[in-house]
Amino acid sequence: MIQLDFDLSDTWSLLVLVLAIVLLPLQLWLLLKRVEIRSASRLRLKICLNVLLWLSLIAFILQPYFSWPMRSLTGIVAGSEVPRNAIESLRDSLPNSELLPPISLRKKVPDTLVLFGQQIPQSVFAGLQLSHRRPILKWIPYFSPDELRRLNWKGVLDHGAMQAIHGSIESSKKQVLKVSFGANVLDSVILNPGMNDFRIDFPAFAQGRTAVILDLAGEPVDTLRFFARQVKPLAVRFKLESPDFETRNLAAWLGKNGNAVTYDALISRDLKASVEINRAEVPELFVTTPGNAKDPAIRKAVSGGASILFLGFEDPATQLSLINTALGTHFKVRKISNESIVDVSAGLTALPFGFAASPGQLEIPGFPVAVEKRTGKVAVSLLNETFPMQLAGDSMGYQKVWGQILAYLRPVQENGIGIVAPVIAGSQNQIELNNVKPGGNLLKWGADTLFTAPSPFNENAKNGALIPATSGWISLGDSLNAEVFVEETSDFAGTSQVRDFVNAYENQLSGLKGDRENLKGVTARLPDWFWLALLITCFAALWIEAKFS
Repeated sequence: MIQLDFDLSDTWSLLVLVLAIVLLPLQLWLLLKRVEIRSASRLRLKICLNVLLWLSLIAFILQPYFSWPMRSLTGIVAGSEVPRNAIESLRDSLPNSELLPPISLRKKVPDTLVLFGQQIPQSVFAGLQLSHRRPILKWIPYFSPDELRRLNWKGVLDHGAMQAIHGSIESSKKQVLKVSFGANVLDSVILNPGMNDFRIDFPAFAQGRTAVILDLAGEPVDTLRFFARQVKPLAVRFKLESPDFETRNLAAWLGKNGNAVTYDALISRDLKASVEINRAEVPELFVTTPGNAKDPAIRKAVSGGASILFLGFEDPATQLSLINTALGTHFKVRKISNESIVDVSAGLTALPFGFAASPGQLEIPGFPVAVEKRTGKVAVSLLNETFPMQLAGDSMGYQKVWGQILAYLRPVQENGIGIVAPVIAGSQNQIELNNVKPGGNLLKWGADTLFTAPSPFNENAKNGALIPATSGWISLGDSLNAEVFVEETSDFAGTSQVRDFVNAYENQLSGLKGDRENLKGVTARLPDWFWLALLITCFAALWIEAKFS
């Protein structure tokens, strides 16, 4: 099929074409009027030569080229970890497909190239960049049964905050995936046969560098490293109608962890007990009961930006109505069981109620605790007593419960950091900063400097892309008081490399018009020297004919 490489939308191109078309009748008119021709054959020769020159000029302007459809071929390049039977299965599912050796891509380029697996040879990437034609690129990751995939966790978080490990796995049988620190199991999840998406949570129990072991069916499969930043101690005030073991135990645990605690409770009508641990000036969190919702100190604290936690509910519907009236919140509950209590987790129970969805509210994952943002934060907990967990020796479970609840009620820390691990040397990683101090956009990254860009939606947030060159623990600078562990390589390094290349390749291909045309079939264009030779030949023929006339 003959096609034209001519832009009909361009005014100047159309003007040149019109002038070239008008040129033929003008040329023939001048030829017949001014030239004396002695014979009819000589006249026909002159006309033919002029028409040939005109056609050559028109063809040069329109730039015709030849195009014909090509038999579709799908090439497959498999990673070294992909077994032969998986490759054959993929070939059977793709018609007209062929397994290509990586070295052949510089000479033989298919219409569609499928990268199968993660351990793709580097020569494939170089071959695609140097190829004269660019195929459509598809990537199919390969994971064997019981192999972790898409594993990620928080590379940096605050001490006491919840670490969340996400991933998926195709389990060959029912088995347990757990994360442990030494002999202590931090959390676990039961995997069923088939595909499982999992999430494992546990509190950042120690400051600084931490390494935990991910264990599948009794066998360690990976070591996860993260950094827990030191946080500002929390100032907590307990304001209670009467002392009880649950709140006294919570106050002692908070004080033991370096927080400032004031414990106020009425002993009798005219007698109040007050205990202070690590004294602080202004409370940032009040822990109280629903009966104190109308207390002026509580209402003033909410309007001043402090957080309030209500616990010790007996009749949630009635008591939440009292809180809503006093503080302007919108908490609602519905009964979810006819039992007097419901199980939340091992050793932890709650009232048989659930929260109804309401705008501006969120429910803490895994616990019947809802938080609503006013000027300050108002939280209500339907949990029953948690101190039996400590009495039973489950201090890690107790820390997990209160660590997650308090993480939602803490004031926002300055210079918050968000970075998803694993961080691989040589791969691009995103880092996010929030509630940052005003200043420049440069961030010290080990021996390098990282440029961060401010967020268009939040002037106190910034983000940047970092590509670490070395592995190991790398400091983020004194101002952030944090470190990130960079892995030299991992089972996920190949995944990251192939993903980044495919994304960059697609972005590059989308901007190349010529390459996209070549994907539709085979094209053949006349070279520039052909047009030059054709026009010179036509002019030479006219000049020679005039000399002999």
